[in-house]
Amino acid sequence: PKTGYSFDNGMISVTVIAPDALTADAYDNVFMGMGVKATLKLLEKMKGVEVYMIYRDGKGVVRETMSPTFRQFLERLD
Repeated sequence: PKTGYSFDNGMISVTVIAPDALTADAYDNVFMGMGVKATLKLLEKMKGVEVYMIYRDGKGVVRETMSPTFRQFLERLD
């Protein structure tokens, strides 16, 4: 940004599962900048990439969301 300060889109953390580490690492940075809604919209068009996001909503409340298939990876851990 022009000011030198980072912008605040509410994103706190993004975890990406992808076919390889390079892809996951690249997309986590992109998704942090895009925000929740834009990321979920883009993921509808992508195959093989799943995401878990932690963010602050408009009221400052910490929330989480994930792409539909990401939950399957969590269930494998149980």
